[in-house]
Amino acid sequence: MPDMGEYIGAVEAGGTTCRCAVALDPMNTIADQTITTRDPDRTLGDVLAFFAAQPPISHLGVGAFGPVLIDPDDPRDGTILNTPKTAWRNTPVKGLLQRALQVPVSIETDVGAAALAEAQFGGVRNSDTLAYVTVGTGIGGALVTAGQLNPQSRHSEMGHIYVPRAATDKFPGCCPSHADCLEGLASAKAIAARWAAAPETLPADHPAWVLQAHYLGHLCTHILRIAAPARILIGGGVLNADGLIEKIRKAVLHQMGDYHAYTEAELHAVIARPTLAPDSGLIGALTLAHRARTQAERSLV
Repeated sequence: MPDMGEYIGAVEAGGTTCRCAVALDPMNTIADQTITTRDPDRTLGDVLAFFAAQPPISHLGVGAFGPVLIDPDDPRDGTILNTPKTAWRNTPVKGLLQRALQVPVSIETDVGAAALAEAQFGGVRNSDTLAYVTVGTGIGGALVTAGQLNPQSRHSEMGHIYVPRAATDKFPGCCPSHADCLEGLASAKAIAARWAAAPETLPADHPAWVLQAHYLGHLCTHILRIAAPARILIGGGVLNADGLIEKIRKAVLHQMGDYHAYTEAELHAVIARPTLAPDSGLIGALTLAHRARTQAERSLV
């Protein structure tokens, strides 16, 4: 059987930073680097410089901020769509990296890649259905069922659903596309705009966290009502706030009432922090590359 190459590569392309890695397998990284996300030319130039300084890779996995076209049958697969990061709109990330590195590239959303990593390598990997949510500069979510992202062609955009407003909340929202969708009300950007302070500077008893629990609780309630996953993992920088995940569980308990309800103990098990954080996305991108390499090797047997 021809040698497929010893190493795989990954790019976790986030809205603030890009992380690159070379590894033997998803859990065995030999080199990594964090790059500031700027315009596509400079950012991808730094990405390519990283890989030029590493051993050759056979496959590359990419977890990209969205929205991004995910459809292997479409020649535009891996192209950034109508993102708020306007310089990146219509950037064919997969195509550019594939041509420059001359290796097969597999691409998913950054949150989708993180969900795959948690499903395969995290502490809840025996769950049939897993939901992964990240709350940072934006809000994203993904579902994994039986080890596969669902849906396959158009990715989820959980951050842009509408949830009931808190009665006391007069903030208009900051999403450039939808104003007061979930991301517009509960992302780190929304917290900073509403309270004129970075989330990490707000104390645990600040009213911001009651609002966050209200909005993120509704997201979790919707996910439980629609998909009933065994786990909902919530990560991202905003979840570093002391006590926030406990407040979210209590909000879900209240919002569900007595219909299709979970007990407090059940919610403690169902709604949890990611087990691979802060590396879930990078491990997920490596998982994409590893799966592609494994499939290619099997096809050559």
